[in-house]
Amino acid sequence: IHLLEGTYSPAANGEIFPLYMPDYYMLCGVSDTTVILDAEAQSGVMIFDYNTGTTVTGLTIKGGSAEKGGGIYFHYSDPSLQNLIVSENSAQYGGGLCCEFAVPQIQDVNIVNNTASSGGGIYCANSNPTLQGVTLTGNYASLGGAICFSNSIADVQTSSMFNNTADQGGGIYC
Repeated sequence: IHLLEGTYSPAANGEIFPLYMPDYYMLCGVSDTTVILDAEAQSGVMIFDYNTGTTVTGLTIKGGSAEKGGGIYFHYSDPSLQNLIVSENSAQYGGGLCCEFAVPQIQDVNIVNNTASSGGGIYCANSNPTLQGVTLTGNYASLGGAICFSNSIADVQTSSMFNNTADQGGGIYC
């Protein structure tokens, strides 16, 4: 599925969120700065539940609000995220992204200005994410401003975390 430039939101065009991602799909925007999925704080933006083989690329994910994964929630899933901006989302667990029993491949993603109680940028429980070229900045949480890991093993390569804040673990809380 290819998305043209524009903001897809409840107010702009009646978009309904969250988007439940089906298996083996590719959702592509023309540019991560000009294709915007904005849930306008009415729900989370995107959910991967028992999902396999799906790729999302070239979008901004913003304005999500949910208990888990304000921007994106992974549950028993192994998606690939590439060239995304995940910003201005909020949740109890994982303001930007929440991974539970998941193995996401996250590459060249900017996770910016998200908030949560645990894992302002990313929260991972019982998950094995791969982060390559990921930038986490300006995120806030009580535990793990950038990332909060619980029973998880992550492969983090060529990624950066700066200006994240937390009561415990401004960068990473394990």
